[in-house]
Amino acid sequence: MGPPRGCTWILGLTDYRVIEFERHDHGRLVIEIERRGMHRYVSSLCGWRTGRLRDARPARGTICRGRSPVTVRYQLRRLRCRFCGIRTERVGLADPHAR
Repeated sequence: MGPPRGCTWILGLTDYRVIEFERHDHGRLVIEIERRGMHRYVSSLCGWRTGRLRDARPARGTICRGRSPVTVRYQLRRLRCRFCGIRTERVGLADPHAR
């Protein structure tokens, strides 16, 4: 069975698509997502859009919707911004000022 299409809509992540999901023994749902159709990335500091990537690393976050929290895995990219240097991209599921 493949990933449910409505899963990102339910979680409020319409700019992403589900690659994989799994349910652990203790009932926690883990979803792996990737950005959908966007080739430019937004700087987390100034909001400038750029396509110049420096690197990417795996990251995870938790979204609390309903009774149980959902763990989300994704690639967090570092960008070369023209105005503010090397910054992480702005991620739709995280607070802009979160670490």
